[in-house]
This record gives sequence, structure tokens and C-alpha cells, in this order.
Amino acid sequence: MRKSVPDGGYCRADFALRIKDRECEPYFRPGDIVYLERVGALSDGDVALLFDGRSAVIRQYCEDWAGNACLLTLNRAMAERDIILPASEGRPVCCFGRVIMEEYPPMPER
Repeated sequence: MRKSVPDGGYCRADFALRIKDRECEPYFRPGDIVYLERVGALSDGDVALLFDGRSAVIRQYCEDWAGNACLLTLNRAMAERDIILPASEGRPVCCFGRVIMEEYPPMPER
């Protein structure tokens, strides 16, 4: 399913990516194009293109009570691919951009 620029030709996106795998289903399928905007900071529940220390991934971001960064796959059937970055390791999360969505998915129960 190909996404198009909204009516009127205006889109606040800074860049776009094509989804290649099933980790973002059911919100995005392989072949879909997602639009991203650069942001200064993320809030819990934002979906963004994040660097996990090894590769860039699209995940739902949240931070737990201890300051650990949780990068959660949107496809909860693939929850084993969630990434937890412990605050104690001091690895900051690098955000390339937040995915533009009309509504963000609800935070999963862990």
C-alpha cells in the first residue's frame, strides 16, 4: 500500500522511508512509505526512527521509571524484538525523526 502526500501537496515531513519488514504491522506494511519529521525530544508513545547502537529501527519509544529506554516493535506478535537500553550503560537513544501518524498506537502492556 503506497502512501501519498496529503491533499494540497503540503506535508510537514523532513524525509520519508519505505518499510521493508513486518515489524510495523498492522500500522504499516512492507512497501508502505512513512513520513518523518525531525524533533528535539520524544515523548512516551511516540513512534520514531531510532538508532539502537547497531542499526536504525522504527519503534515506539518509552522510558520506564528507572530511566531505561524501551524501543517497542509495533507488531506485538514480534515483541521478542523489543530493545531495552539500560540507563546504567549510558547509551543515549539517537532519534533521526518521529513518524507522522494521525494517532499513535496505544502503549502495550508489558
